[in-house]
Amino acid sequence: METTETKFRNHISIVIERFGTIFIGIVIVLAGSALDDLKEIVKHMDNLKEHLADEFAGASLFLVLFLIALFWQLRRWAKTYISIQGQAIVIEKNTWNRKVQTIGIKHISNVNLSQNILEMMLGTCTVKLDTDSFSTADDTDVKLVLKKEKAEWFRQTVFAIMESEGNRSGAEVYAQDANHQTESGVYKETAGITDEENGKNITETTVTANVNDMIWHGVFAINLFAVLLAVGGIGGSVSKLLSGIQEGISGQNILEIISGWAVAFFIGATAAWDTVKDFIKYYQYQVTRKSDKIYISYGLLKKVSYVIPVKRIHGVTVRQTWIARIFKRYRVELINVGMGDDDEEKDAFFLLYQSHADVIEKMQKLLPEFAEAMELPLQRQKKSVIFLKAISAVIWAVALFVADRFAKEIIGSHFLWINLACVCGWLVVLVMLAGGYVTDAFACDKKSLAVSSGVFGRETTYMHYPQIQYFSVNQNIVAKKLRVVKGNAYLLASASDSRHDLPYMPEEAVEELKELKKQYPDYTVVAYINTTSELKTLCDVCVTSASAVSIVKKLENDKILFIPDCNLGAWVAEQIPEKTFKFIKGGCPTHLRMGKADVAKAKKAHPNAKLLVHPECAAAVTKNADYIGSTTGIMSYAKKSTDKEFIIGTENSIVSHLQYECPDKLFYPLSKDCVCHNMKLTTLVDVYNCLKGLAGEEIILPEEVSKGAKRCIDRMLELN
Repeated sequence: METTETKFRNHISIVIERFGTIFIGIVIVLAGSALDDLKEIVKHMDNLKEHLADEFAGASLFLVLFLIALFWQLRRWAKTYISIQGQAIVIEKNTWNRKVQTIGIKHISNVNLSQNILEMMLGTCTVKLDTDSFSTADDTDVKLVLKKEKAEWFRQTVFAIMESEGNRSGAEVYAQDANHQTESGVYKETAGITDEENGKNITETTVTANVNDMIWHGVFAINLFAVLLAVGGIGGSVSKLLSGIQEGISGQNILEIISGWAVAFFIGATAAWDTVKDFIKYYQYQVTRKSDKIYISYGLLKKVSYVIPVKRIHGVTVRQTWIARIFKRYRVELINVGMGDDDEEKDAFFLLYQSHADVIEKMQKLLPEFAEAMELPLQRQKKSVIFLKAISAVIWAVALFVADRFAKEIIGSHFLWINLACVCGWLVVLVMLAGGYVTDAFACDKKSLAVSSGVFGRETTYMHYPQIQYFSVNQNIVAKKLRVVKGNAYLLASASDSRHDLPYMPEEAVEELKELKKQYPDYTVVAYINTTSELKTLCDVCVTSASAVSIVKKLENDKILFIPDCNLGAWVAEQIPEKTFKFIKGGCPTHLRMGKADVAKAKKAHPNAKLLVHPECAAAVTKNADYIGSTTGIMSYAKKSTDKEFIIGTENSIVSHLQYECPDKLFYPLSKDCVCHNMKLTTLVDVYNCLKGLAGEEIILPEEVSKGAKRCIDRMLELN
């Protein structure tokens, strides 16, 4: 079947957003400069003509620069096209260099709309796309600015294609959607494939927040530290007042009293403003569950609208601040890749603060997939864990005592505040450890796991086993004697939500979790070769950067969990769009030293050079590269290429190797900081002495670890 493309541009107001801020800044600077020049003109009226000529020249230069910048932004807008082609969104930029960005629709985790005041006046909104890739979990993948009606149409079209499970192309949806366009050109909200057409039963449930809900949400969100500062300021002022009454009011006392009350008032006003701010932010807060999607909308000065497919929700977190714990109020947040990367999303809650009974009732209506898990009774840690906590407290006490003694030897024993600081420090540690013991808990059944942590506040995360990428556990000597284990559970989520600490659990509970996780073997785990032996035991196959694409292509499973380097994994995913990838936070610290600024600097210094980079580099680097490949691939490309200059974006020793092998060509490092210090620790002398049996350390692994790691490597050799 022949497909067609429907291309469209961003709304022209995007030029204002991109250019307006810079323009205002320039105007302010020039205005300040003009005022200074005006003073000079007033002082030297005899040279008025000369000064005016200078001012005119400066204004003309500014006008020329302004017009050039405006022309560039207008050209950038005019030459950028968005289209849906098959199962992908394509953004094509044809400015000086052609750049095409392709996003697989099946990888989109949410499509969100927002409107600031300017956009409300213009009738436009920002469309934000996030994908389920960990490499971009804390970044927005794409932002578009469209007319509100078109933005709604675009969002629904994307979700329609997602729901079609690959049975319909973007062109078909576009063609169908032509029937939904009104005479005025406004798109109806029924665009694309509807739930009725898919044979689904539409169920719609809506929860709204009233004025009291929004006010109390702000109150329960008040920071404990701010309250303590306010109380301290008031207490200090009262103490000074009482002291002044006894000893006589002086000017100094009055000043201290006033300043203390002023500080307390300021902190109190800040807390009050937080409440007002939350009211403005969450005005008309509304959550709707319609079929298999969650709709969240709110905002007075900035309207925000989120649409999240339920299948993209990887967990639910219930939080309590210190004051919310006192009043037994809870707020609910969704764990979804991409959510929380923008400032306005950092507090984008699913349910605002309310009672536990209300939370459960609304979760049963809105998200029953997690409601059952949220009713699991949490189990506290074994009493023997108190002994582990006590050891930590004793270690801290000894450390503070030593610091106290050392300070006294240098400063003098007459400083009472040193003793007080040490005592207070130890008490804080003790309170933190005790609070952690009381709060930390867990619960699990055959479907879900819940973990709870905190000191003054509390955070409880509920997750299903299919969404848990892997467990990691550790056990020190004391914990081994007490038969308890702690560790982490990793979800596919944004950076702040990916790792969830497991409290100290009985050994048998951890083994039960491992067995339950085995019941959900959805993803084939692919590990980069440079991982620990212990991690290899949990993986299905290892890969190198050179063999990753070919090996993953040969795997029968279409679902791939790639660890630990999310940049390398994202690059592999681009080469194999027919498979679904998930990633865990991780990366090469050497390659991550290079960023967008390094690329700009290197290209400016060597404009004729080709940029060759390793796929372990960040996306900001690879998207500007002329070639992306392994170390072997980079060296092969440089040797065979007819070009004479190259910028090398990998470990800098490669630059020396290439320069030696290709003396007729020039090679430049992308960054002088791209040096792997760990590799440099091993020299040729070390290798020679080790082979001769004169140096080196023998590493002996447990048999089960060595066998498990070998299985992973053998599979790599088999598929390579």
